[in-house]
Amino acid sequence: MKIAVVLSCLVTYLALGTCAPAAPVAQAPGEPIYKGAPLSAWIKALQDNNRDTRRKASEGLIGIVGPQAKVLVLPLIDALVDKDRIVRGNAASVLQGIGRDAVVAVPTLRKALKDKDATVRIYVAQALWAIERQSKLTVPVLAECLKHEEENVRDLAAMTLANFGARARVAVPALLDTLKDDNDRVREASAFALGQIGHDAPRVVPALAALLTDKEIPVRSAAAGALGKFGAGAESVIPALLKASKDWAAVVRQQSHTALSKIGPAAAASAVPLIVPDLQTTDKKTRQVALAALATFGPRAKAALPDLTKLLADKDRDIREYTVRVLAEMGPEAKSTVPALTELAKGKDPYLRCAAAYALYKVNKEIKGSVPVLIAALKHTKEDVREYAAQCLAGIGRRAKEALPALREMTEDEDEIVRANVAVALARVSADTVPALLDMLRDKHATVRASVARALGDLGPDAKEAVTALRDLLREGNDNMRLEAASALGNIGPAAKEAVPALCDLLRHDDVLLRWIAAIALGEIGPEATLGIEPLRDLLKDDDERVRAAAARGLGEIGPAAKETVSALAKVLQDESVVCRVEAALALWRIDKQTRTAVPVLLACLTDPSPGTRMNAAWGLGEIGAAARSAGPALEKATKDGDLRVRVEAAFALWRVDRQHKEAAGVLAASYRETQPERFTSNSRAVMARVLGDKDRRDRAVVPMLVELVNDPSHQVSRTALESLRTIDAATAKQFGTKTP
Repeated sequence: MKIAVVLSCLVTYLALGTCAPAAPVAQAPGEPIYKGAPLSAWIKALQDNNRDTRRKASEGLIGIVGPQAKVLVLPLIDALVDKDRIVRGNAASVLQGIGRDAVVAVPTLRKALKDKDATVRIYVAQALWAIERQSKLTVPVLAECLKHEEENVRDLAAMTLANFGARARVAVPALLDTLKDDNDRVREASAFALGQIGHDAPRVVPALAALLTDKEIPVRSAAAGALGKFGAGAESVIPALLKASKDWAAVVRQQSHTALSKIGPAAAASAVPLIVPDLQTTDKKTRQVALAALATFGPRAKAALPDLTKLLADKDRDIREYTVRVLAEMGPEAKSTVPALTELAKGKDPYLRCAAAYALYKVNKEIKGSVPVLIAALKHTKEDVREYAAQCLAGIGRRAKEALPALREMTEDEDEIVRANVAVALARVSADTVPALLDMLRDKHATVRASVARALGDLGPDAKEAVTALRDLLREGNDNMRLEAASALGNIGPAAKEAVPALCDLLRHDDVLLRWIAAIALGEIGPEATLGIEPLRDLLKDDDERVRAAAARGLGEIGPAAKETVSALAKVLQDESVVCRVEAALALWRIDKQTRTAVPVLLACLTDPSPGTRMNAAWGLGEIGAAARSAGPALEKATKDGDLRVRVEAAFALWRVDRQHKEAAGVLAASYRETQPERFTSNSRAVMARVLGDKDRRDRAVVPMLVELVNDPSHQVSRTALESLRTIDAATAKQFGTKTP
């Protein structure tokens, strides 16, 4: 699909010659140079009377990024109304690359959505998405382009919709039509887009399954991959995917295997035996595809263990490494491979030593044969080995405390990517590393500082002494840095109240992502964020649905102090976005504790076609708690939902709504066992630990799971699990000492 685009660009390039401006222009002192010419020359070429000169200039600027690109925005706005369609399309593409720094171009871009040329309209939609995540105006335009007579236009429109993800759900009917397109590239792009959107499984899943027998390999592959995005929602087409897992094309088999792994236990039992024969071939690519698929099955790949054990001695080091990674994902189910993994951890290959050491921890939960190997790897001469060692230590978390001295030394490593990974490892291993992380906030590389901010956020309230430094980062010129700092402040919670004024300033920012994350952060700070009430109320009318939803949540988290916003929130209950309706209903509950509005809205959303909406609705009912006891039957039904995330949230909600309910702990335990724990967020694992330790039930059957959660890399999860374990089995809890982790 991409080859035609590349060839088209090449033909244009050859026809027009080099893209850099040929006309000499005097360079101002300090003026930026791009592709050998000063930016003033590019601007002059964009405004030239000669059409070909303007074409070459607009094409040549595609890809320019960074602060230097800001001076081009106004000339590019003029180019959006150029009489030549190629210049207009190129101008939109350049603005897309510039992104959020081109926000002043938004009004002109919105008008350009009505351009007479369909391709230009698509490029304009891409630019609006890059600059302000605009979907309300752009998705209908793209959906209309799916009906265009030119196949290249339909293809480009479908691929663009894929980038929009769930926010392109109104285009699903049009994409279902293009699944039957005569052109295979359009069918492929449409299948991919439907997977990325992930909406309306009852209609989309059967339509995608029909493409598993398409005559073109890329179409079959895209259909299988898209089905995987629906997870348990694609359970009805397991037979079709099992058949596709025998496809003669390796890429189709791989995508089918991966899709089956995401559906759940029902698919694993049938799929793993079909994958094992591919491990026994001599073709490296086939074996790699099979190993990649098995890794996604995690503990459910146990049937492949005999063959995996043999591959640990394979003569190909890549196959050995792939196999080690699969065993790590299998966890304790692969305990029989500990001797072989121990030998690999002593081998000559430094990268393979790290992989084997980490797998030993995942399989055996012992650090004796793991952490020392990784500490030694931190001192390796190759930066990628040091980087991987830091990542593995971060994965082990607080049980790798003996690595702290070595990690502290690595904060001054010569490689910025290594330092960025060391920051994450420090936070995961110990909450006592805040001073070291604060020192790293002075690093000269923005990548490192952003990683440090993220690491401090992972520590949550334990990083409260970092609030002032994180607040100061909100004023940095780097938007990515602001996003990380704002997110970290939200994770720290009420202790970050001194940052409230700075976060309120971000609510008025042109950048939609900054408005969104600032609103979320203010909500997490809670009642201490009353200064944000007025700007958050204003954001209930924002063009972006995520911002509106975050504003509603923020007001709700502030609580009764936001009572003046009740009428504004009531209007959001009619919002076209179901996410906004859910958040508004919850906000009204948090502010005035009235269930008459919130519970009916959430109950209606519990049967929504979108798994994400059902999950959020279940979570909301759980938050209301005993006052939503009337939702018990609906929540009990939701514990049998086809989507794992919905089942888990419904079980959480049942526990909160009815503490005596017998289903909650059982569903949570089953869900935890059927997938890798890492697929649950740390907050979900913490809530799970609290649910399993309910003092009203004292169910000793959950003790092994609580022990596993006590060893969780997250400090929050570990603390909660140990508290629950003390309630149910004090003797076992004593093995972990008297001090809370």
